[in-house]
Order: sequence, then C-alpha cells, then structure tokens
Amino acid sequence: MRNLECYLYVSTAYSNSHLDIAEIEEKIYPTEYDYKMLIELIESHADAEPALIEILAKKIINNHPNTYTFSKALAEQVMVDYSTKIPVVIVRPSVVINSMHEPLVGWLENLNGPMGIIAGVTKGILRVFLANEDCSLDYVAVDYAINSLIVSAWHKAVAEQREKKQLTIYNCVYGNVKSATFGDIINAGPSVSNAYPYTDVLWYPSIITTTNTKLFTFLFYILQIIPSLLLDAVLWLFSYDTMFLKISRKIYIVSFALQVFSTKIIKFSNRCYQSLWTTVSESDSKIFYMDPPEHISAADIILTCHLGMRKFYFHESESNIPQARAKFNRLYWADRALRVFVIGIFTWFSSKYVMNRFS
Repeated sequence: MRNLECYLYVSTAYSNSHLDIAEIEEKIYPTEYDYKMLIELIESHADAEPALIEILAKKIINNHPNTYTFSKALAEQVMVDYSTKIPVVIVRPSVVINSMHEPLVGWLENLNGPMGIIAGVTKGILRVFLANEDCSLDYVAVDYAINSLIVSAWHKAVAEQREKKQLTIYNCVYGNVKSATFGDIINAGPSVSNAYPYTDVLWYPSIITTTNTKLFTFLFYILQIIPSLLLDAVLWLFSYDTMFLKISRKIYIVSFALQVFSTKIIKFSNRCYQSLWTTVSESDSKIFYMDPPEHISAADIILTCHLGMRKFYFHESESNIPQARAKFNRLYWADRALRVFVIGIFTWFSSKYVMNRFS
C-alpha cells in the first residue's frame, strides 16, 4: 500500500436521508451503531434462522429507508478510520440515470428510480403513485457520475501531502443545479408518449399521485388490482401465463419502499463538488465533463431518458414510431370513451337513487 495514491469509495447521496436536517452536507454524520460491533453481531449469528436475521435487520436499521442506505452510512465510517492511514475520497452519487453523451445519448442498462416511473407511466401500466409532486428525486447521468469518480480520484492523487491526509467527500448531486420534481416526471409521461410512444402500450397514460397511504391503497385496488385481475382472466382464458397481478404486486411493494424518497423533500449541499469542476482544464473538461449546460431543462432530460429507454432497454426501432402513434391514438379515444361510459353509468345510478330516495 506504499504506492497507493488514492482510495476511492463510491457511497450514495442518500446514505443520510433518514436524518431530519435541512440539508445533507459533504461531511460524515455519526451512525447509531459501530460497524465493528455489527460485524461481530452478524458473525455470531451466522447460523441463525433467516426469520431472526430479518427481525434483527429491521430493528437495527431503525429509521433508515432500507439496508442499502444503512450499509453505505456504515461503510463511510470505515473510510473515516482508514483515512488516517491512506488517502481516501468518498463520492456520493445520487440516483444514476441514462447517459447524456457517452457511450451513446440516452444509454442505460436498467430501470431504477425515476426511470422506472417514466417507463410505468408511458406504457400505461402505472395508474397511481405514492408521491409528493413537489419533491424531487436527485439524479445524475451515468457519464457525469463516472467522470466525477475519475476526476475526484485524480484530484486526490495530485494533491499536496497535507490535503491527502484529510478525508475528502463529494456529494455528486445536481438537484440544486438541474432539478426535476415528481410532478415534472409524471406530467411529462403523456407528452413524451404522444411524441414517441411504445408499440406495446397497455393503455393511454394517466396517473394519480397522493401522499395519503390509505387513499393510495384504495385507489391502487380500483385502478391497478381490479384491471389486473380482468386482464389476467383474459390471458387465462386464452391459455397464456398470467402476469398483470404480479406486476401490480411489485409496483405496490416498490411504492412503499420508495415512499421516503418520493414524499420527503431532501436537499443536498454540493459546494465541494462544484469546486471540483473548476480544477479540470478547459481541454480536459470536454472529456471529463461534470458541469451541465445551462440551456438544458428537466423536460429535455426526461425526453432523452425516454428515448434512451425506448432504444436501449426495450429495443424498439425508430421505424415503428408511426405504427405506434396510430395505436396510441386509438387508445386515446378508447380511454375517452371508457371515461364517458363510466361517468354516464355513475350519473344514471346516482339519479335513480336520488329519485327513488325522494319520490
């Protein structure tokens, strides 16, 4: 380890999201447990029943959203201990989304966070979501995140000896630079679908958001579970494998798993990270870019992500867009006809009830 110039640890911006503070700064926050004690605890219960381990895990993580953020916070404590012996830098990316430039515009490998929401809305699968539309889930494009890792490691390696001995932390976040609220993401769904729809859209996109868990559960049964049962019944009649109820179950579980992030306003400070941008020369910044262009908007980013998902994840060709638009228009009118029918039935039953009640 004598020639080690930098040890880079990739954490997450949400490692301290459980804290009730105005802003998560680029510093280490104390944890409830000592990581050494927890390692000993887990090792001493290596042969324990899985049910017991699960109970212990829920008790230990306490108010952390999940074990991922909890373990990241603990790992940062490990970095604190080793920072006195080796040069350590911690980079905390937020939610990683599609690339903006490299390797290709809109490229992505999986659906997570806001990408899953956009896909669910634009395909007409997601009808109700547990979220505060004013909240924003902080994101970073994957190529920007990779550049931040490279530059932060380089900057630590070439730093003065005195600076090397100090633990460096960067919040790789862009919410205070280019934010996109859940309202932006959800409202953009129908517009991007209308311009570049998928060929296998289930129904015309429409979504209701709420922060009330009881209302969410009620609406979920009406708008997700009942339609899923009907669709699965059709699949079963034609001897196909049922799937829609399974999808709805996953959506329900994920909705509550994301509740902390989708209903709580979490702000980050990234002053050190922004100062890192200025350390890169003008020529190098064209390769290791981290500062987003001023002209790009949240709508532009959402459109780039949608097109990227369409091309790289769902493998749909641009040549089928006219065909997809034709189907999308048919679904639009079918959706409007269904709404008129439901309103008409409700009005008829209501009028009959009133007439019988007061006649």
